[in-house]
Amino acid sequence: MRILGIYITDDLIRMGLLNDADKQPAVKEYQSTSASLKATLKKNNIQPDRVILYIPRTVVSMRFLRIPSVNDAEVAQMVSLDQSASFPFKPEELIFSHTVVAKHKDGYSTVLLAAVQKDVISRMTATLKAAGLAPDEISVSTISVFNQLRSTVKFNKSTFVVNADKGFADLFFIKDEQLLFSRAVSEDELAKGVEQTARILQESGERIDVVIRDSVVPVVNGLLTLNKSGNLAIDLLPLEHRERKKREERKRALVYLVTLFLLNCAIVANIVFMKVKAQDAYLSMIRKEISRIELDAQDVQKKMRKAQILLESSTSGRIILGLLSELYRTAPDQVVLSSLDISGKISQGSIIMVGQAPGSESVLKFANSMKAGGFIKKAEVNYITRRAMSGGQSVDFEIRAGF
Repeated sequence: MRILGIYITDDLIRMGLLNDADKQPAVKEYQSTSASLKATLKKNNIQPDRVILYIPRTVVSMRFLRIPSVNDAEVAQMVSLDQSASFPFKPEELIFSHTVVAKHKDGYSTVLLAAVQKDVISRMTATLKAAGLAPDEISVSTISVFNQLRSTVKFNKSTFVVNADKGFADLFFIKDEQLLFSRAVSEDELAKGVEQTARILQESGERIDVVIRDSVVPVVNGLLTLNKSGNLAIDLLPLEHRERKKREERKRALVYLVTLFLLNCAIVANIVFMKVKAQDAYLSMIRKEISRIELDAQDVQKKMRKAQILLESSTSGRIILGLLSELYRTAPDQVVLSSLDISGKISQGSIIMVGQAPGSESVLKFANSMKAGGFIKKAEVNYITRRAMSGGQSVDFEIRAGF
């Protein structure tokens, strides 16, 4: 994530850009003015994912309160009751924020309460808006400097720190790693302010063991201490900005959700399309194979019909030969066949025989002989007709036989 810290003092704007994805994160510093902020961002291609606005201690009022509770919810409730009476402004003109500095064994908490006038925040956020930026958080220079000092210096003794800034100095009193006092003094009154602050601390019973006068800690470098445990945190972002931010986050979440849904739909559609395409290709291949097989099957069927015809012809020829052989064997010498009518299938059929014989006995004998042979299953005499001839007598007959 690219985090941009912007510190506005009068018309000077100091910026620091941090990419927390780097292996060794470092703050890259820039300077600009209110009028040229947008051009500076464009020139350096600064497109942050998160913006933190730092405001100087000179425009922020701070109070250190002693609250009789160590429960965060109870502390927040008590602070909200006391904050209106802690500053000489109407509550509706101010933006408040607080942070717990320390929780003590006696059940009390030391709380840092900060307040800033709404019109001050409006002017600074308007400067950012003109450059196409909107703050995600508004902190104070004092908080940034203290968190940096705390992360680099071990404050084993009560320490009075004078940190120089543009046009003013931030005075700190740190005891047991805790910020117990903060004050901003202009450069013109620095010596007087340091002396006065030291006297106030001593009169309140505090002892100053160490004095650091040459501290110059860049406010925007506070980006390096973000999310470190034990840090103080003050956020003076107005309520309407918070609500707008939540709406934008919900809108972005909805856009992401819709985009993800459409992406999933596209993936599913693509999968279905590929499956249908593969299925069509598979069916086309099957159709081609079926067509090829049908052609082969038709060829085989034609060949089988030819073979069947040949088989039937061959079998029919053998049957006819066998039938004629059987008739030749069983027919008496005086029986003469004038016609044969053979019909039927290979497995069964019939034969009608027409002929002449010397008498009825010869015809009946012929019919019985055919049945006795086994090849012909049955033989029936349809008619016997006597015929007178010059040399004697004969009969005409018709026999229907089944085989």
